[in-house]
Amino acid sequence: MPKIHIVLRMELFLLMLRKKESNMKANYKYIVVAAATLLSFTRLHAQFITGGVEGEITITSVKISDINNSLVNAVNGKNIIGYEIGPYLRVGLGSLYIKPKFLGSFQSGIVQVVYPDQHSQDVTLSVAKIDVPVLLGIRIIGHLSVEGGPIYTRIISATNNFNGNNIDVTPGGLGYRIGANAQIGIIGFNVAYQGIKNNSSGSTLSSFETPDELIFGLSLSFGEGSTVTPYNR
Repeated sequence: MPKIHIVLRMELFLLMLRKKESNMKANYKYIVVAAATLLSFTRLHAQFITGGVEGEITITSVKISDINNSLVNAVNGKNIIGYEIGPYLRVGLGSLYIKPKFLGSFQSGIVQVVYPDQHSQDVTLSVAKIDVPVLLGIRIIGHLSVEGGPIYTRIISATNNFNGNNIDVTPGGLGYRIGANAQIGIIGFNVAYQGIKNNSSGSTLSSFETPDELIFGLSLSFGEGSTVTPYNR
């Protein structure tokens, strides 16, 4: 009888070991599947969303109108030079992508103050603002894409004294931006055309317009070099 009990106990012990081994294999399978799913999700997320920083040089004309000052008719300027810099985010799906930007901008140049008798004087104009374009892009061939969309601008500070005449402009404005972008690895090159107008609110604030802004930009994308996005395929 003792021998039978020993044999039964040994068989029961071996059965428990086999069951435990089977459960461990099943758990390993679950772990492998979970890890593969997480890795696939992370890679897919990296493929669809990228970001970076962009710097731009701008050339534009400037027009201040609807001036609530009988001593000044208008303020006009050409070849106003500036720069913009800030982060951007690109969310892609196939050949399409959405790219919002948050850019700090500074522009400066010589403008003409036009008086009622049509004589004018030169004054230096400086403007600091925030530009937020939201662009929709589409890849057309290779690394080249076209993109365009609305832009919101907010003037932070601007010259308001023009030879003793105070002229304050409307701070908020809307416009558009269209252009092309070439993305080569982590480096991007873009050229764009932009028009913005800060309309007069009908009070003491004047309209401020940059109707024909030409933009040349260079960007650095984070993560683009190690991950091929659908946008670049």
